[in-house]
Amino acid sequence: METKCRWCGKELPQERKGRGRKRIYCSDKCSYLSARQSYRDSNPPSGLANSTVGAISEYRVVLELLSRGFNVFRATSPACPCDLIISKNQNILRVEVTTGKYSGVGKVWYAPHNTDNYDIMAVVLPEKIYYYPEI
Repeated sequence: METKCRWCGKELPQERKGRGRKRIYCSDKCSYLSARQSYRDSNPPSGLANSTVGAISEYRVVLELLSRGFNVFRATSPACPCDLIISKNQNILRVEVTTGKYSGVGKVWYAPHNTDNYDIMAVVLPEKIYYYPEI
């Protein structure tokens, strides 16, 4: 059992000793600061504008889908309800591309989108692209 805070090293108050995430930090503030640092460590800032990061993500998805044999059509207006249209073997699907991040506990996170506007969500991370549902 831990007796010192993992963030600041102070002795844990008696009421915070035991099991669970809140039991390894001396306060909610230390728990928050630790989670925030963990998030930063797993999602380093790129220094690029958000629109540039989004365009890079879209091109990465286009490249991967083309290499998998899909025909890929890209939206020309930023107001389109989806980013890409893909087709293969007479099947046509709408694809929404978003840049994901890792949560403080390492899970994939992305902003919610209107599910009526797409069939496939492509979540782009630095080392991988996830498709929901898988294609």
